[in-house]
Amino acid sequence: MWINLVTFGILLISVNIINVCEAGERIVGGEDTVNGEFPYQVVITHNGILHCGGALINKYWVLTSAHCLYLELNDNFKVVVGNWKMQEIEEEEETIGIKQIIIHPHYNFLTEENDICLVGLEYPVVDSSSVSVISIPGEQEPVPPGQNCTFTGWGEKQHNGDISNILQKVSLAVVSNKECRDEYADEFQVTDSIICAGGTESQQNKVPCRGDRGGPLQCNQKLVGIFSPVRDCSQGGYPVFTRVSSYLHWIRDKISKVPTSSSNKTNTINILLLTIITFINFLNQ
Repeated sequence: MWINLVTFGILLISVNIINVCEAGERIVGGEDTVNGEFPYQVVITHNGILHCGGALINKYWVLTSAHCLYLELNDNFKVVVGNWKMQEIEEEEETIGIKQIIIHPHYNFLTEENDICLVGLEYPVVDSSSVSVISIPGEQEPVPPGQNCTFTGWGEKQHNGDISNILQKVSLAVVSNKECRDEYADEFQVTDSIICAGGTESQQNKVPCRGDRGGPLQCNQKLVGIFSPVRDCSQGGYPVFTRVSSYLHWIRDKISKVPTSSSNKTNTINILLLTIITFINFLNQ
């Protein structure tokens, strides 16, 4: 009986999590980009459907959100490079299989801490006018509050609207972590590995939303953030991103190697164990 209850809990929580992932997050209030304007932008698809965004950081590796792929149990995820119009196949567009997924070892799906993931491609991309990598910042390249950065993704031009056919962009001003902590208070722990941008009075209607999770925030042509939302875009507040510069040693160590065919089973087992603990705590309340 107890085992059945735990099993049911795992399935219930997992289904809810997967439904959230499938819904994704997309941009509200963005504007159309030009083809090839953001050649590092990739699409992570599940069964051919937009699942998450990501950024190409070398010819083999994509950086995205851990939340997007931590329950990956099959090979139905692909990475699309060179895409601009979602409903059309571009001349330089290519769909590539995923060879390796590396979830950050300290990712916590309950708190969304360390929400960062590396995706290894089956073969290297070829640079073109529509496909190229974006640099990651150095350790001594801080992003000061007030600096305008750019977020990109395919998305709704209004909340609960249809996704955009054309890749969207939106300018977001970085806010201090103190302001971000004041906004979220006890709702979410804003650590130094978080960067917040947008949400100011002039940018209230320009926010990443469903399906854009994992998408890139770039400042001065450097990848500074990975979208990791803590609220629905209709609820306001500062959009939250994983701060890339907090993970430079981990990223550089992993992308120095060619992707291998190692499975994601260890990550999945760890997540399921956390799910069991969560459900047991729920039953004991």
